[in-house]
Amino acid sequence: MIVIYHGHPEGKVEREYLLRYVKSLDQNIAHVLEYKFLNQKNNPPFIIAIEKR
Repeated sequence: MIVIYHGHPEGKVEREYLLRYVKSLDQNIAHVLEYKFLNQKNNPPFIIAIEKR
């Protein structure tokens, strides 16, 4: 599990890099889940869960 805090400039860069990476993982190797708040303001943190297959 990865918790992404993206409320600062470096956090935005890290968020984009991590999302690009996890989206590129082969679904036959890992399942990737994004879990986030939909009704919160100010860039709340969110979770990426990776399950190895």
